[in-house]
Amino acid sequence: MKKFFLIVIFSIMFFPLSIFAESGSISITSSSSSAVVGSNIKVNVAISSNAEAWDFTIGYDKAKLRLVNSTMESEGVTSVGTSLTNSSRNYTLTFKAIDSGGASIYVSDGVLYSENESVLSLSKGSKTINVITEEELKQSFSSNNNLSSLSVVGYDLNPSFDKKTLKYTVELEAETTDITVNAAVEDSKATVTGTGNIAVSDGNNNIVISVTAENGEVKKYEINAVVLELDPIKVKINNKEYTFIRKKELLSIPNGYVETTVNIDNVEIPALHSNVTKFTLVGLKDEKGNINLYIYDKDKKTYTLYNEIKFKSMSILPLDMKMSLLPKGYVKSDLSYDGKKIVAYKYKSSSKFGLVYGLNTETGDKNLYMIDSVDGTVQRYNGEMIKSLNNEINMYKMVIIGLVILDILFLIILLIVKIVKKKKNKKRNSNLNIDESSHEKLMKMIEKQKKKNEKKSLYSDMEKL
Repeated sequence: MKKFFLIVIFSIMFFPLSIFAESGSISITSSSSSAVVGSNIKVNVAISSNAEAWDFTIGYDKAKLRLVNSTMESEGVTSVGTSLTNSSRNYTLTFKAIDSGGASIYVSDGVLYSENESVLSLSKGSKTINVITEEELKQSFSSNNNLSSLSVVGYDLNPSFDKKTLKYTVELEAETTDITVNAAVEDSKATVTGTGNIAVSDGNNNIVISVTAENGEVKKYEINAVVLELDPIKVKINNKEYTFIRKKELLSIPNGYVETTVNIDNVEIPALHSNVTKFTLVGLKDEKGNINLYIYDKDKKTYTLYNEIKFKSMSILPLDMKMSLLPKGYVKSDLSYDGKKIVAYKYKSSSKFGLVYGLNTETGDKNLYMIDSVDGTVQRYNGEMIKSLNNEINMYKMVIIGLVILDILFLIILLIVKIVKKKKNKKRNSNLNIDESSHEKLMKMIEKQKKKNEKKSLYSDMEKL
């Protein structure tokens, strides 16, 4: 028994090459096991052996795949070679998927030869690619966009979380500045945004957590995080309730404004003031937690949304205007600029230019401004040029009207001349008709007299006889 093991060990130690040279393998791998119709698939073919020579061909489903590129020697799918000095060689083939279904790629007619030209055993690999259409791909994606959990650290949601419930409320302690929102998706292929550390301010804070399914469908969960105020001050504008912002760091300061305060219900409220515009601005938060600046009129106790438009060259605050300032032909329309809709006046609804009456917040000038929504530029409306053009147009109109009047007079004269000429011709024809009638009568008289004379002559001749 010991002799047998020694013989086996001795054989492995001294004759390993002769053993491994007796066989080889060809493997086929791909970058993906599936593909969409119209896309390309890269396939790697690897031959591993110490054989002296080889000859093999790669076959594939030509009804579902089309060969685009290959590094193999002959016809793109056949390799014939000798002296494989390395233990392996690799080839790359690129196919285009042309029809759906299982598409097989395989080794056909593969042969390995030893040094004495004897055929060696060969392990042949294969690969099946699952080709699907774009529609099948979409249907294969998950549509699950549910959350499996939702929470605000340290607080309870109202109502308790349920994946089918999309809106929640949470009450936070006064002077809370931030909260942590945690959420987990029900499907690992879905993604979620809107979680983590969220800044909050006094009053309502609308927090949106979006869940996107693998197929792209989005579901939105909302949390209304209410930061309780010690003494909230509210105001109604157009039947909507707003809360005064009492933390100045929450106010965005426009150019030319400085910090100040105003007294509302005997409470000092942070505000902003400009010596140029003469406006005083306060911050108000709506029921959804959106904070905006409003123009505060102390005497009238009114609040007007401060909607400053920042252009590349200046900042304009739109104002109400008298329609008499508007040039003729312009109508009210929306103008898109920097992702916002501006109420402007256009000559044509499709125009990219619009007029806005506003206040230059840097100079305090009030003017009509021409806005170019494409270039994002603005300049004072040049009414003088338009007046000059209108005067030229009016002059041309007068010239055209004068030419038209002359043409009409010329036509009238021609018509009168034609009528007069026609009357003269008619009179002449009438006279000719009269002359012809007299001549005819005269001829008849002559003829009659002639007959009388002939008859008289006849009687005279008879008397002579």
